[in-house]
Amino acid sequence: GDDGDGKKGKKGADWNESKRVAPVTTVSNDALTSSIESQYGMTDRGRELLTRGLVTRRVGEAESDKPKRLYFVSGGAKKLLSADARGGGGGLQVVAAGVKAFERQTAPGAKCDYRATQEGLDVLLPHLTKQVVRASKREIESVLCRQQGQPISAQASSANLLRPVDAPEGCWEKDTLAAMRKVTSGCVVLVARVRDVGHASDERDRKKAKKEKKEKKEK
Repeated sequence: GDDGDGKKGKKGADWNESKRVAPVTTVSNDALTSSIESQYGMTDRGRELLTRGLVTRRVGEAESDKPKRLYFVSGGAKKLLSADARGGGGGLQVVAAGVKAFERQTAPGAKCDYRATQEGLDVLLPHLTKQVVRASKREIESVLCRQQGQPISAQASSANLLRPVDAPEGCWEKDTLAAMRKVTSGCVVLVARVRDVGHASDERDRKKAKKEKKEKKEK
C-alpha cells in the first residue's frame, strides 16, 4: 500500500512468521549433509546433489541446524532462491519449490536424523549404495499387507514361517536376508527385485558370440 506520499511503503518487505510463507534457503550445514552421505553411501554424483541442490525453509531459529524437510532444486532455481535470500528473503513469496528428498525422523541408534522420502527416490535411488534392500515382489507384498493390517497369501505365510529366527518378518529369501544384514539403524529403502531383461539379453548375446567363436576355431 502507499505510505501517504503516493510511494509504495516498505512495510512487510522482510519475512516474518505472521506471513506464513517462510523463505526457501540453502542448506549449508556440513555435519547434516555428511551424516546423510555416510548413512546412505552416496555416490560422487549423489554428494554433488547434496552440496549443490539441497534447500529448506527458514521456519525458525530452533530448526536452523536440523530442518524438518530438505528439498532438491535445480542449479538455476537455487541461484534464484539464493539471490532472494541475500536480500532478506522478502522479495519472493515461494509457495513450493523442489522435490522433497529427506524428512527429519529420528530412530533409536541411528546416526542420521533423516529418512529418504518416496517423492525423492526417483532422484536419489541411483546414488545410494547403502540402506537399500531389494526384495521379491511377494516379500514386499507381505510387508505392505502387515503394515496395513491385511491378510497375506497362504504361500507367503508359509515362507514367512520358515524364515531364520534373526530375520525380520516378511523377509525370507537368501538375497534379501543378505542385504538386510548390511543395513544399520534408520531408514531402509525397500525396492522390488526384478529381472533385468536388458542385462539378460546382453548375457545371452555374449554366450552366443563365445560359442560361435569356439565353433569357428574348431573348424
